[in-house]
Amino acid sequence: MESLDGIGGTSVDIEAMVRTCPSPRGKTSEFACAVDAETMVEMIGTISTWLSTAVSQCGVTATVGAQCAAGVAGIVSALGEVAASGTLAATTCREDPMAGLSTPERLCIGDDCQSDRGPRISQLGSQ
Repeated sequence: MESLDGIGGTSVDIEAMVRTCPSPRGKTSEFACAVDAETMVEMIGTISTWLSTAVSQCGVTATVGAQCAAGVAGIVSALGEVAASGTLAATTCREDPMAGLSTPERLCIGDDCQSDRGPRISQLGSQ
């Protein structure tokens, strides 16, 4: 069940990356894209850990390879979480959080331009 929850969260993160990561992107989208990508690494590592652990524990005999995979996937998950938390902290733990990210930007592709709505930590909400 936890794996399905992780897959659902991953799909939300993919949707956020589709909106924030394509070029051209401003400072706000650059920040949001970095956090989304690092969170994606964490989610994939977590799902891999759960599935590897299930393979190891649900069989008739212990599967050493699955235990090894669970350990490695756990490390990947932890590093993704550290990276996302570091990016978030480095950008927001300042005297003036989100400084430089609050100015509206005009995003243009050819002659098609639109104004950016302002800082977004993720596509789930605006600041």
